[in-house]
Amino acid sequence: MTRPRDACPYPRPFPVGFEACPAYQAAPLIALTMRYRPLPAVWTCSHLTVRAMAIGQQRFYPRCRLGDEAGRRRWVADVDAVRLGSIRRLQAEMNAATAARLEELWAAKARQLQARSAGDDLGDSTAELRRLGQVYAREANAFLERRARLLEQLHLPLDACRELLEAMLDAWIEQPDAEPPEIPSPVLERFPEDVRVFLRPIEAA
Repeated sequence: MTRPRDACPYPRPFPVGFEACPAYQAAPLIALTMRYRPLPAVWTCSHLTVRAMAIGQQRFYPRCRLGDEAGRRRWVADVDAVRLGSIRRLQAEMNAATAARLEELWAAKARQLQARSAGDDLGDSTAELRRLGQVYAREANAFLERRARLLEQLHLPLDACRELLEAMLDAWIEQPDAEPPEIPSPVLERFPEDVRVFLRPIEAA
């Protein structure tokens, strides 16, 4: 069967230090079992989505939201390859600095989803998730403050980054699943135009 043009051509999960794809954006993924137990973290790409092979088929494939190889290279050119490399290193540093808190968050999210599935009251599980979210946010914000000079060089305003972190965390806590939430448009507009294409790429048709 012919592979769709926008299918990700690389083996997954991605290894640590993966650099074969110029548009790769490392993102930690902690999947949940059918019983809502967190699995060990692996690396995915923030551009990766899932799409059905064709109408009427029950098969799916890993889709790159940027499109094919040409689309990925256009996106890299729009963002700027040098800046993209700096952002990747910054993301890797932040992921390492907050890894323990992130695992705690996912475990708490799993408990919230399990309570929702069982029809139980969500008060306690959501309160615990919010408490851990505040701990994560403090550590993440402290990291951002330490790297404020680099953020400025990358056209990533510190206050806008804080607002983005808070908005995404709040949305993730409240939503009925564990999927990454969409960036709210008012928050996206806090960033310079040349950064918006990085934060919310235009999806290929």
